[in-house]
Amino acid sequence: MSEKPFEIRIGDVVYFHGTGPVSRAIMELQEPGNFEGYRFSHVAIAVGDYGLILSADWKVSVDPFEKMQKKAKYTHVFRNEKWFSNEFHRAQLANEFRKWAGKTYDVPQLFGFMGWYITGRKWFVEHLQIKNREVCSTLTWRLLEQAGCKISDDKFMPPNEMYAVMATNKDWAKVAQFTGG
Repeated sequence: MSEKPFEIRIGDVVYFHGTGPVSRAIMELQEPGNFEGYRFSHVAIAVGDYGLILSADWKVSVDPFEKMQKKAKYTHVFRNEKWFSNEFHRAQLANEFRKWAGKTYDVPQLFGFMGWYITGRKWFVEHLQIKNREVCSTLTWRLLEQAGCKISDDKFMPPNEMYAVMATNKDWAKVAQFTGG
């Protein structure tokens, strides 16, 4: 008997350890790793069977889970059964996504994150953000919050920090972990 392949579901939050130069730079600017020793360069949220909403490649778009997984050294998936088993909340998330599709990536905010990590002053990330633009972690935070599933008061969390918050939240469970692309 063969195992049923993993199916991504709307509301799943997916963390990637990317292998490209931008991914490596993002990981270098974060703390050495989260409490489990993993390092992530990207976080995305599933908006249905059709894929993950991403703030990458300079715009907000949807890519298939398998495509992103193939690019990653490893991938972890978190799920909130309590919240996203509700059709209303799944619909809220899909509606919020439609508002963000095609918007430009917030490149200045990346420099803000760099300034924060170099100087220790969060001022940079808060003041270099362009209204209505996001990077991957702030977009994921915003979509969760707008769907009514707030994970933290602080939206300026890089992927490793968001992972640590989610991994210690009883409403979220790691449902999958993949190695290699």
